[in-house]
Amino acid sequence: MFGNSKNVSTIKFNEEKLDTIVSSNITIEGKFRSTGNIRLDCTIIGDVESESLYIGQNSDIRGTINCENIIIAGKITGNVFCKGRMHIKETGIIDGDIEVNILSMDEGSLFTGKCSRKRSEQIRTDILTEDDKKNKSDTKNNKKG
Repeated sequence: MFGNSKNVSTIKFNEEKLDTIVSSNITIEGKFRSTGNIRLDCTIIGDVESESLYIGQNSDIRGTINCENIIIAGKITGNVFCKGRMHIKETGIIDGDIEVNILSMDEGSLFTGKCSRKRSEQIRTDILTEDDKKNKSDTKNNKKG
């Protein structure tokens, strides 16, 4: 969809070289940060930051995601910032905005939000929720007064 003319329908995500698998019987509340290849089959209520992510079909992620590469087969409610490649599988659902370098989507996938194609160096690297932004703004305004 976005990117060069090469077929980007699959990302090189080697499940044999996974560093971590978080299974479906896990619920995480708070920020989840990791490096390496991570497969999430769980529920996360909070922000996620990692290098390469595989969001499994039974996953339910509610928060901002910041990553290098991602494959989405589950549900994400929140914004996704991907410096490399994003592939949304036919079972993948995103309800939020996307900033991505290269995007591909399977027929049947669902995406509701705005999508911006940006070069990897233009994609933001910090994770700030709307509450964080509001608190930062409130702090600045209180210092002025």
